Amino acid sequence: MSKQISILTAILLPLAASAQLRFEPAIDQGINFPDTQVGAEVEVRITAIATPVNDVLQQVNVSIVQGEFFSAAPAQFNLEPEQREVIRITFRPQRAGNFEGALRVTAGSPMGRLFVYEARLTGRGVEAWRPRIIVDPEEFEVVNITADHRRETLELNIANTGDANLNWAIRVPEVQWLRVNPLIGRQIEPGGDASAVLTIDEPYPENGHFRADLVVVSNDPDNAEITVTVRIDVNLPEFAQHYILLRAGWNMISTNHDPGEEFFENGRPSMRLILGDAADNILIIKDGLGRFAIPRLNFWELRDWNTADGYQIKMSRADTLVVIGRQIPFDRPMDLRAGWNLIAYYPDYRMRGQFAFDDLIRRDLLLIVKDANGRFALPRWWPEFFMCEPGQGYMVKVSENCPFRWAPRQ
Repeated sequence: MSKQISILTAILLPLAASAQLRFEPAIDQGINFPDTQVGAEVEVRITAIATPVNDVLQQVNVSIVQGEFFSAAPAQFNLEPEQREVIRITFRPQRAGNFEGALRVTAGSPMGRLFVYEARLTGRGVEAWRPRIIVDPEEFEVVNITADHRRETLELNIANTGDANLNWAIRVPEVQWLRVNPLIGRQIEPGGDASAVLTIDEPYPENGHFRADLVVVSNDPDNAEITVTVRIDVNLPEFAQHYILLRAGWNMISTNHDPGEEFFENGRPSMRLILGDAADNILIIKDGLGRFAIPRLNFWELRDWNTADGYQIKMSRADTLVVIGRQIPFDRPMDLRAGWNLIAYYPDYRMRGQFAFDDLIRRDLLLIVKDANGRFALPRWWPEFFMCEPGQGYMVKVSENCPFRWAPRQ
């Protein structure tokens, strides 16, 4: 139970002809208590002082003669002339509302004289301060996912209409197509608001209707958990097979298909599952960072296949790698590091190099490009034979960290 102590003014009305007590602080107003939460209490203190001309005042009695939720202490005491005694008056509301009462102080002397003082008490009980969360919306409209609209961003608004700070977070189900930021929100003051960004993006399951229920948790005692529903309707081209020809010796390859879920392990595309039967003829496979796998030795430092990456593969004999999945949009963004990158080629069409890398050339970020045969091109020198084509990977050197998108069909 919380407790406040205030020194407030009070008015005490002597009912006898002459005053035998005075009070500090000066009391020419009623005792008015501040707004008090239900179940809490506020204490006001006044000091009773016997006047110098008094004889001994016996049995000074203090009581509340009317008024719910008020109390006073001590109930009885004696005073010598000029002696002091603190009277503590407490307001402890048990429900919300406005309340009044009266404090009565009586004092008697050995001479049989009786003095009576009364003061009016007022106080208001208020509901306990608490946050109140408002989540908007609690259900989003269905998001249609098509070949031309593969990504959507939604905004979830969180507001606090209560009178205490709101703490909140979001629990997200384990679906690969939905990401939320932030998961733990900043504290919201009364009257404030915040938002979370929901990103709907690949990979998607098969075509059909899908639902994900987020849970917004907070310290609002009346709404500790609020469910927010997100629905998507996926209508994408069906899975297709991407055939990648591998020659004996070194190759530099990539795929422009997102592998289907049957090629996933631990929520990620599995290098082992994607290589499949072709692994029998693979001597080594490496990525642009030098990480590698040797299937024949069951050594898998490269556990995941990242569709944004190209890979160097050394084959003991020619073979064909088949990747089953959905076509990746040609302009899906990828992030390049300053220096060398081994990247995938997303378009499903052949294209001359100077057109393919136009995004980097226009921003003056491209330094050099190389293909699987070691042939190279510079921003101001593009050989006629330098063509980009599906299934191949490319070594790209850039001057700084930057995003990149492949060009549309020319």
